[in-house]
Amino acid sequence: MATTSTKSTAQVIYKVHPLVPLNISEHWTRNKGQTKRTDNVFGIVMGVQNGREIEVHNSFPVPCEERGGKLFVDEEHYTQRVEQCQYILILINDLSHLIR
Repeated sequence: MATTSTKSTAQVIYKVHPLVPLNISEHWTRNKGQTKRTDNVFGIVMGVQNGREIEVHNSFPVPCEERGGKLFVDEEHYTQRVEQCQYILILINDLSHLIR
């Protein structure tokens, strides 16, 4: 599996597969084209963590809506997409908690 970048910061090594930045760029571009907004887009990164090494394999957008100044994720969509990714790659996990 090829990676586009590898970086070591404070003994943490992370690798990002080429699909991830392409997915993020495509989601942002599609969002901008459809809504004419250039604010943030939201999504999940999926991968494997082995000790202090993190390998990000995939990402996907997650629909969100703002209510009362708080952001709410479409949990049904989120759960369905995570299950789809885990079905394909048993070891893959939601890594979004690592980037908050």
